[in-house]
Amino acid sequence: MTDLPTSVTASLLWRRMSGHLNLVHGLSELRETASAVAAKAETVVPDFTDHSVKHMDALWEITQVVLTAEEIERITPAEAFILGSSFYVHDLGMAVGATAEGRALLEASDAFNNALSHLKGLQKVSHLVARESAFKIASRELHAKLAESFVDERVPGLDRHLIQSLEVRRQWGAMIGQVAASHHWSLRVLDSRLGKRGVVPGPATDVGMIDLGFVACALRIIDFAHINFGRARLLDRVLRSSISPESLIHWQAQEHISGPIREGSQLVYASTRPVESADGWWLFYDLVRGLESEIEAVAEYLSERKASEGRFSLKGVKGIASARQFAALVETSGFEPIDIRFRPDSLDRLIQLLGGRTLYGNDIFAPLREVLQNATDAVRLRWAGEISAGLKQGFGEINIELEREGDSTYLVVSDDGVGMSERVVTNYLLGIASDYWHSPDFYADHPKVLEGGFQPVGRFGIGFLSVFMIGDEVQVETQKQGGGEALQLTLRGVGRRGLLVRRPTRLRAGTTVRVRMSPEHTSEYAGVHRVVQARAPMLDAPVVISEGGTVTRIEPGWWKAVSQEEFASFIQQQLFAVSELRNRDKDSAYYELAISYRHQARLLDARATSELERWPGKQPEVIGENYRFLALPTRSSLLLCSKGFAVQTYPLGGFVGIIDEPDLQLSAARDMPLQWDASSVKEKLINELTPHIQSAVDALQQEPNIPLRYGFLVAVANAYGMHYLANTTLGWITVVSPPGRADLLSPGELRDRMRGVDEVVIGYNTDPWSIANYSRSHFADAPQRVLMIPISSKSQLEVRGGESYEKRQQVLNGPLPDHFKGSLLGGPIFLNVVLDVIADAWSIDRAQLTLGRWSSRQDILCGYLKR
Repeated sequence: MTDLPTSVTASLLWRRMSGHLNLVHGLSELRETASAVAAKAETVVPDFTDHSVKHMDALWEITQVVLTAEEIERITPAEAFILGSSFYVHDLGMAVGATAEGRALLEASDAFNNALSHLKGLQKVSHLVARESAFKIASRELHAKLAESFVDERVPGLDRHLIQSLEVRRQWGAMIGQVAASHHWSLRVLDSRLGKRGVVPGPATDVGMIDLGFVACALRIIDFAHINFGRARLLDRVLRSSISPESLIHWQAQEHISGPIREGSQLVYASTRPVESADGWWLFYDLVRGLESEIEAVAEYLSERKASEGRFSLKGVKGIASARQFAALVETSGFEPIDIRFRPDSLDRLIQLLGGRTLYGNDIFAPLREVLQNATDAVRLRWAGEISAGLKQGFGEINIELEREGDSTYLVVSDDGVGMSERVVTNYLLGIASDYWHSPDFYADHPKVLEGGFQPVGRFGIGFLSVFMIGDEVQVETQKQGGGEALQLTLRGVGRRGLLVRRPTRLRAGTTVRVRMSPEHTSEYAGVHRVVQARAPMLDAPVVISEGGTVTRIEPGWWKAVSQEEFASFIQQQLFAVSELRNRDKDSAYYELAISYRHQARLLDARATSELERWPGKQPEVIGENYRFLALPTRSSLLLCSKGFAVQTYPLGGFVGIIDEPDLQLSAARDMPLQWDASSVKEKLINELTPHIQSAVDALQQEPNIPLRYGFLVAVANAYGMHYLANTTLGWITVVSPPGRADLLSPGELRDRMRGVDEVVIGYNTDPWSIANYSRSHFADAPQRVLMIPISSKSQLEVRGGESYEKRQQVLNGPLPDHFKGSLLGGPIFLNVVLDVIADAWSIDRAQLTLGRWSSRQDILCGYLKR
């Protein structure tokens, strides 16, 4: 038996059992083995603060702070032995990965495999780094559970037990293991497994009675209260192999902390020097707030048990009512902690900044989108779990209702997804900037869902809190998949205390969010089915909207099934009405301007449906799994979505479409991508639709009056490229041949005709009936029977395609003005196509034509070109 440190043997708790040599001997053996095992913890989890025997020994002294001398005097020798033994067992699981057998045990656990899948899947971590991180996560998650088995079984990788004596192990091992494991149980589980036993006899008549419920409560407070410099010594930190930036904050939080001592019914902490790390200070403040909550919960629990009456008088931690009060005890250096989270007036402001109008502007539909995103994630998460389990995909529907009760209107959003546990509701749904999807809790709750293809779209915390933009009373009812009690959470206003009520288990899993809307917002949500379709057009779950007795069902992929006219109308009109007016203020000039733009958009839509603005027959389009695009030269609208939800509109000349990009990185308000290239999408679309667009241009030959389509042809060239006009079989070029016959030729036909002639007159801003007169007035030496090509900017609407001729740029028998020379958007399109065809037919460089004889008078430009 090794000598025990004075900190142990001089403690009041030790004295309660020191007269029983068999207990002393058993605990001494236990400490010796635990000391050797715990020494390996830092090699497995170097990030974590001290979990060695120094921490375990210190708990004997902490006991004298948490409990008064009178309360320790009431502890029986049996209880003292169990409590002292649990000091050396409760954290040993942290070191299990130090041996090959221990690592194999961890590697076979769900905790390890869930963490590995999460890190490699959602966080895209390399396999090697992911494995090491998964070992750490599994060690932390399983250490309490492993503690229960360590007492009865051999330590993994060691040929010995923690308690060598078989008799002591059989008599005491189960109780020690359960108490050690209980420090990570909820009080409800602790009560059901240990507390309900009440006071029971010990294994021997001379060691007294045992209240395992009290002993387990004592351990959880004593262990929690040991947060000071003894667990985060500078030398220990320097000698650790590696400490992540996140874990470093935990060390900085405790390295200058002294205490605790007891003052009345409170624990008192202080600092030996001002804390320089703001993150560390705030973390320690959060730790002591958590400690106070645990003390309050334990005190309430024990006070309700007759068996433990009068055994626990601790009430809390001194100075934590506000950050400023606590800073008087734990001083800061270089910053002043101002707590804005827990005062109702400050919390109102915080919600405005993070969960309300500052983040979303005046987008009154943002709360609907946020709640709908959470519902969608719940359904998708259920699907992924069913798929990974090899089950047939079952439920999966979202319901939205505007429900009226008396003078009140409620927005109700429900789903039949996975539901939420109490931990998810309290820690993540209501947490500011919480991140459930990247937490250990997520992949512990939902193992292997990545194999089912799950990727979250919503965010807890900030997103959910946006509901207070439209109402001050919110109710959440949820039933977790797999059973358990249903939960009902009621929140009445920002910063006020909520109410959590347990309900009988519901037949179906899922969540319902019910918001009582402020009267001024009720009218805004009239026609909510249109809002849902515009804000979430590409969901893979059906959405059923009920409003005023009318039920609308939006099926997944509806945008593929509707007609081209309905699809184009949705992109042009309905989206504009919701997204472009999202930041409106009815009292502002901008609102009136936006309404005017909306009216103009409707007029544009009506004009665009004109036969002269469309392709003959069916419009060229492409439909894929996550996109649909129509090639409409006079339109320019792309609706970008991510994971089913609309993000932003983009101008995409010549296309009307919708696309879902699930991997987009979005802004905090999720109303714009941080990086996305619309031009690359257009390039791919043009490549994919090229044969269809060219065929559609050629099909215009069926039209009875081609010149009426000149404006449309210019729009085609602007949107997709001039080569569609140069390569078409459509006869769109007017050619006047002696003695005055006018024909419409295709570029190929004009090329063939020009090979047989050596000169031509081109008239820009002329028509077939006037070009002869202009030719004679501009070029007296031109033959009367010369071939002429009139190009009328008025009939061709070339003002859309580039610059029209201006009187201020006069030329007389000189080269073509520069602003006519562009091969694409820089100049009149028809003129440039004709010049390209002539240059090709004559096998000369196009520049020779532009340097030829050009003459202008008023708004007429003529060119006399010779081979």
